[in-house]
Amino acid sequence: MLNTGICPHCKKRITHVNVQDVDMKYDPMVQWNGYSYQCPSCKLVLGVQMNPHTLDDRLKDEILKELKNMFR
Repeated sequence: MLNTGICPHCKKRITHVNVQDVDMKYDPMVQWNGYSYQCPSCKLVLGVQMNPHTLDDRLKDEILKELKNMFR
């Protein structure tokens, strides 16, 4: 089990994380914007997540596109 609150690499206490924008790629045709969460002491990547705001914008754009196609 992980010792939460402690960096698994440098063993220092984590009171906050550094967040960095990253590009996430599944293959050359499929990519997303995401976040990388890093230890503030040693910069080890603790986790990566898709940017939920980008996903919301993409979904909204796809829905609007389909609605416009339906009412043409």
